[in-house]
Amino acid sequence: MKNLRKYFSIILVLAIILSMPISVFAQGFTTSSGTELETYIMHSLYNRETEINATFSGSSARLEEVLNGIIHQDPYIKYTLASIRWSYSGYERFFDVTYQAKHLMTPPQENKANQRMDQLLKEIILPELTPHEKVKAVHDWIVLNTAYDLTLTYRTHYDILERGQAVCHGYALLFYRMMEKLDIPVSFVLGNTTEAHIWNKVFLDGHWFHIDVTYNDPVPDVKGRVVYDFYLLTDEQIQETHTIEKDYATEASVSYELLLNKLYERTNYENYRRLISDLGLRRIASDVLAEMPLNMPTPNQVNVFALGDFVPFDENFGFPFIDSNGRTQVPFRMTMEYFGAEVDWEKDTRTAIATLNGIQVRVPIDSPYVYVNGIPQENDTISVIVGNRTYLPIRIVLEAFGFIVDWDCSQRMVLVDRP
Repeated sequence: MKNLRKYFSIILVLAIILSMPISVFAQGFTTSSGTELETYIMHSLYNRETEINATFSGSSARLEEVLNGIIHQDPYIKYTLASIRWSYSGYERFFDVTYQAKHLMTPPQENKANQRMDQLLKEIILPELTPHEKVKAVHDWIVLNTAYDLTLTYRTHYDILERGQAVCHGYALLFYRMMEKLDIPVSFVLGNTTEAHIWNKVFLDGHWFHIDVTYNDPVPDVKGRVVYDFYLLTDEQIQETHTIEKDYATEASVSYELLLNKLYERTNYENYRRLISDLGLRRIASDVLAEMPLNMPTPNQVNVFALGDFVPFDENFGFPFIDSNGRTQVPFRMTMEYFGAEVDWEKDTRTAIATLNGIQVRVPIDSPYVYVNGIPQENDTISVIVGNRTYLPIRIVLEAFGFIVDWDCSQRMVLVDRP
């Protein structure tokens, strides 16, 4: 989960940068704060500026820490820079700082790439698609519309969108940016095959997977061909052909074949069965799946064991807890999506809504009632918002969907099964 926390930290940095008033970034920028200097330089890099000047009235130790760390603040910026150099002059508490950058793209190219990606995602991503289907749709589009650049000239996602050619750097950048736009956690991996290489990792249903779009588009390019040999692999699988640099090591240990089979078994959602078939994966029998858990229980927490596996709660999505009425409250979205429900939030009425198999359950915050297909049902506790997360009482909601819900007191565990 370390890499996922890093992903959300990057999103927070971006939010802070984009929310800062424009006057902060005016000419003659001066600050004593290392954080403000870092934000100013990052903002300038996002604008593809090539020379960034500032005056820093803090310590030289803090200044060097900031300047050395800039390149690691955002992977996208890092991998769209051709080179950087920085220098400063002056004396303690008064430094003139110069940060110089060569970018792989110009501002107009960046803008054009963003516009093309936004339009493209409107064309290939339907609202009802699951994250798994979105990943496949993006992967397939890139493979079908890109040829590996044998001249080794074109290196960016702009080159793919404009010319239909790039080296691995461009493949990885385009996949990364499109996942970002779809709010699917993603990162880069550096390593080696027969030479230096870059590819991606993507986070789905609580697990990281390697995806090498470049290697799924073999040379020579064949129109209409898509292969999945390097599609959502574990560390062990990718390392049969790739060497991962130690700074990019992760815990990618869950088989995607197993995950998809678990999802289909749990939700009976036909699109998961279709994915299994389209990707050339095996359909695993139910009795075998029951003996193959994906997730482990979280120590010192209330756990939910549902349909043969543990629901993978973590600090990013929240953990279940026992409320003052002795009832188990669970994170709304994470739990409902685990069971294949569609979820929504009605802001005006502060109501969480889950729909599954034609049954709609509305759970108003701070209310002792839930509404099942419009019919009120009294509850012996209330749903709540804790730390900006919506929690709901698991028993009454899942029983409304037809599940059997039990409680193992000795293990502090909710047990969920089908009738």
